[in-house]
Amino acid sequence: MSNLTRAHHELFQRCPDERFATLSELQEHCQQERNFSNDCWHLPQSLDPCAVDDRVTVQLGDDGAFLMND
Repeated sequence: MSNLTRAHHELFQRCPDERFATLSELQEHCQQERNFSNDCWHLPQSLDPCAVDDRVTVQLGDDGAFLMND
């Protein structure tokens, strides 16, 4: 029962652009996300972690530095 209650609260905490009226709308959104996504893969040897202020960034080859959540 606690999982259902938690799911109910999570649903109504989301902003309108994260809600879908039907399952088909959600499916269409996921398909669009998949179509416009890019895979970015680098050799593990090319990863260079760096501490910047209170954050950790990762330098990925020539692509630049990224935060851990990018």
